[in-house]
Amino acid sequence: MAKKRRFQDLGFGTALRGEQDRLILPNGQFNIYRDNAFFERFQSYQWLVDLSWWSFFLVLTAFYLLINTVFALLYLAVGIEQLSTGNPELSHFWQAFFFSVQTLTTVGYGSVSPEGFAANCIAAAGAFVGLLSFALATGLLFARFSKPNLKLRYSKNILIAPYQDGKALMFRIANARQKVLAEAQISLVASWLEENELGQLSRKFSLLPLEREQLRIMPLNWTVVHPLNEDSPIQNLGKSSCSRQKLELIVIFQAHDDSHGIQLRSYHSYSSEEMVWHAQFVPMFHAGRNGKTLLELSKISDFEYVKL
Repeated sequence: MAKKRRFQDLGFGTALRGEQDRLILPNGQFNIYRDNAFFERFQSYQWLVDLSWWSFFLVLTAFYLLINTVFALLYLAVGIEQLSTGNPELSHFWQAFFFSVQTLTTVGYGSVSPEGFAANCIAAAGAFVGLLSFALATGLLFARFSKPNLKLRYSKNILIAPYQDGKALMFRIANARQKVLAEAQISLVASWLEENELGQLSRKFSLLPLEREQLRIMPLNWTVVHPLNEDSPIQNLGKSSCSRQKLELIVIFQAHDDSHGIQLRSYHSYSSEEMVWHAQFVPMFHAGRNGKTLLELSKISDFEYVKL
């Protein structure tokens, strides 16, 4: 590969230390693991904010059941006789469990009430824990709803497609949300392994020139094109060399979100296994009803083979 347009290594380093996989995972996360203590590595608030919605509600439900079970066992430990039971058909555990639910949620039907000193202390603690829990859950819900989120879709593959009188690397991105992104900018960085005169492998990086690196607004999809001409450091790539040198194409995307007034950033990468030769993307938008343009996000990865 040509030695043109090399620049800083993006912080990943050039030296190889054992067998290394891709630098950025398909989900946009950096392929890095920090070997430190669990409590230093784990951030509960950020973890709960970043969880998917179904996982978040699953965690809330598990916490709700767990905390009420703990208080039910405490009531049983001090004696069920310290609760005035209003429904003798239920077992002692369920009587204590549902009383804990009523106390933590401040519903207070009045059918069951604490009578002993120990039971009143547990009920007071349960009411305090319930107030804190609802405040924390409300704060987390607000944080999740108000969190700026750049929801981009990337094509599954990067193609070697016809371009003008030659060929080019191409991949597609699209905004999956209704809001229009402004001042969108993109960079494409190639990373590969290269052997020096002593037979030692090191990682090389190069910024790839693009046909277009910025869009004022991004209402539709964006086909990102890197012409494979004399200015390209990977002009003479081939299937075998890309795999042997572990070529990885790193995408850095950023855009302005007008609704929140901030810059949002996204990362992605393509490995040599995700490159498709002699192909081109099929159109993914066309005229729809009522004079509107229909953008079919489901077709973002669709391509067809062609002759170069």
